[in-house]
Amino acid sequence: SALGIVMFWRAYQRGGRAAWTLPIAIAAQLAWSAWLWSHYPNFLAWARWGTLALGVLALVVLILARVLKSPSSTLVQAGLVVGVVAMLAAPATYAVSVLDSDYSGSSFDANAGPASGSA
Repeated sequence: SALGIVMFWRAYQRGGRAAWTLPIAIAAQLAWSAWLWSHYPNFLAWARWGTLALGVLALVVLILARVLKSPSSTLVQAGLVVGVVAMLAAPATYAVSVLDSDYSGSSFDANAGPASGSA
């Protein structure tokens, strides 16, 4: 949620052990998205790999910024933005898939995500 992201970001900025909650939350969300997507390998495969690549990039930036003593604040903020985009990409693709008749039908029956294969 937005509140969680703000709280994790503030903890990240303060430093200490709590600063690791933001990278851990991003990693957990990416793992969850990858696991869900693994059950539907043909559903927007390009988005799955793009999401994972963005998430890994964000994790590398945020972890390196934590390890380095004086990281660029612009780089750290970019890592946060890319991490949030990666976390929201999977739910966004499911939500937008309702507009593609190949996946769900039409926007009038509003079934998001891949078809289950059962009637």
